[in-house]
Amino acid sequence: MSNNKIHIPYHSAIFIDLDGTLVMRDGSIPEKAITSLNEAQSKGYMIVIATGRMYRSALKEAARIGVNEDSAIISYNGALAAKISNINDVMYSNNISGADFYQAIGILDKYKNHDITVFCYSHDELLVDRENDLLAEYTARTGAKYKKIKNFQTLNGSPKILAITKPEKPQILKIIANEFMEKMADKVECAFSFEHYFEINAKNVTKGHAIKKISEYYKVPFENTFAIGDSFNDIEMFGSVKTSIAMGNAAPEVQKRATFVTSDISNDGIFNAVNKFILNKKNAVN
Repeated sequence: MSNNKIHIPYHSAIFIDLDGTLVMRDGSIPEKAITSLNEAQSKGYMIVIATGRMYRSALKEAARIGVNEDSAIISYNGALAAKISNINDVMYSNNISGADFYQAIGILDKYKNHDITVFCYSHDELLVDRENDLLAEYTARTGAKYKKIKNFQTLNGSPKILAITKPEKPQILKIIANEFMEKMADKVECAFSFEHYFEINAKNVTKGHAIKKISEYYKVPFENTFAIGDSFNDIEMFGSVKTSIAMGNAAPEVQKRATFVTSDISNDGIFNAVNKFILNKKNAVN
């Protein structure tokens, strides 16, 4: 992992989304974003990745920006919160399993001829039942390794189910989302991380719930918690911190739920958010 093993007494925590917030579409991270987060970390702000991605993929991004090993990662939209130094050092874990998992897979199976691809996960490994361009794009962008299996019905569950489609054909996912709301609203949490990425978790699994668990574990006061994100699955995260910051590239509905709005990811969004609203927060408020 990283070479930075020095413990910093954390007085505050910054929970930060990956895709569309820290990581650009081509997989790059703006250098100024890394610089600003490193400065915050050196001043006692714990940096916590909070993502829909699997733990292993988030771990690589944490290494790229130099996050301390004694910090944590929120993965699978909050289904797993664990230490960077050890995935088995778990603060929170909750899979979609049993009858709920099989019902969700059954709903998605009906739409497999409509240009959607479904991902599940087991022991932090990406599982697929088909190989196509959508899978190739996802693995190229995230660096995730995958294993092909015959049928998801052979699994006991998954921390998250992800259904993706082509960016130009998001309508099918809206139809699927409506069916989930009709049939499983009391059993699962559903959110869009992108317009063409539909994510399903166990009930009460959100980034926001995991943030509360991590804040309790590290004894970070609510008044000293910050979150930065861009997608609909970040809204619950915004509601669990004192100060929330939406990216300039976030949808208007997401921006309305945040305390502040920074510039977009390609225009130093993270750098501006950290420097204006976190490191110099009093000046920003005044």
